[in-house]
Amino acid sequence: MFQLIIVPLDGSEEATLATGPAYVLARRLGVPVRVLALSKAHEDPTEIHDALVAQLGPTGDLPRVIDVVPIRRSVAEDIRELAAQNASALIVMASHGHGRLAAVVGSVANDILAHAEQAVLLVGPASIPGRFRTDGPALVCVFGDDDRMLLDTTAEFLHETDFDPVVMHVTSPGSAHLLDLAHRQPGGSDVPMESLTAQHAALDLEGSTDRVAIDFDVYHAKNPALAIVEQASTRRAGVIVMATHARHGLDRLTHGSVTAEVVREAPCPVLVIGLG
Repeated sequence: MFQLIIVPLDGSEEATLATGPAYVLARRLGVPVRVLALSKAHEDPTEIHDALVAQLGPTGDLPRVIDVVPIRRSVAEDIRELAAQNASALIVMASHGHGRLAAVVGSVANDILAHAEQAVLLVGPASIPGRFRTDGPALVCVFGDDDRMLLDTTAEFLHETDFDPVVMHVTSPGSAHLLDLAHRQPGGSDVPMESLTAQHAALDLEGSTDRVAIDFDVYHAKNPALAIVEQASTRRAGVIVMATHARHGLDRLTHGSVTAEVVREAPCPVLVIGLG
């Protein structure tokens, strides 16, 4: 699936939080890591390189290169272009920080959310260091429309890792029960009509992976991001998987604001699948 992990850094301690999940995932996938430092015209590339080597320390037997590349247009555009040129690469980056290039994080993460066309693993400010593993629960968020690409990419991700997926469907309140939960235990039970989207997604993943009896939940929530973050915390999820640029009933999701809020508040990294 992924043949390379790319980690953009700006020299800040916050931005280096992305290296932990990047190294863990790279070791599991057996792929190298490319640390990318975008530099301004007046900066000394050798000085930046040496500072990063000292800051990051050794990686043992994990192949890693550190490249210092001059900014050509803007940080966001250069990272997007790099991603487009490396279709088999996964960008892993922090969503916050205040380093040499403050724009590498924060505004760039928002730009990626707005224009993502492939998967990006974002590490937010609330992400607990050391929490990311390639096993344990993976919270897969579906919303009813445009889920095909999300599920296909998730299935590929599951093939390469040992995550135990849990499908979560968050929808706007449609009844007097604002947090009406329908949960299927392994072995099956009556499934309300409201949970068909989650059920179909779970069955889809079961059919395209080696996972069996995948659990699913459906929530009616005024704040979808809060519901997702709460479930990630309760289940001690190692990763949240969700899409951006989807078109569905929750209007805020159309603009990626729910995804952005989840990235900001989640206790674990968020694998964002761009739907174009």
